[in-house]
Amino acid sequence: MSEKKENKSTKESEIKGCVYGVSGMHCASCEILIEKKVLEEESVEAVEASTGKEEMRVEYQGEKPSLARLNGMFKREGYKFFDKKKARNIKDEEPL
Repeated sequence: MSEKKENKSTKESEIKGCVYGVSGMHCASCEILIEKKVLEEESVEAVEASTGKEEMRVEYQGEKPSLARLNGMFKREGYKFFDKKKARNIKDEEPL
């Protein structure tokens, strides 16, 4: 699934992207709910949630959606967002 805002004039160079880890998703309805709700945020241009990858990709302009904001938005639904970089298994890292 992927949701995008329509009819918003922006310069492509101003749009940034990030990936969040998400726990608690278990079906396509979860993906749709997350995408629609995150897309309501003013800075968000596009969202793609993936149950299989347990992640959410976000394209935004201006301020990046914060983990605190996302976790607050979905507290009732039980989804938890985290920074994927911090969640990596150290065994998977290349040796220094």
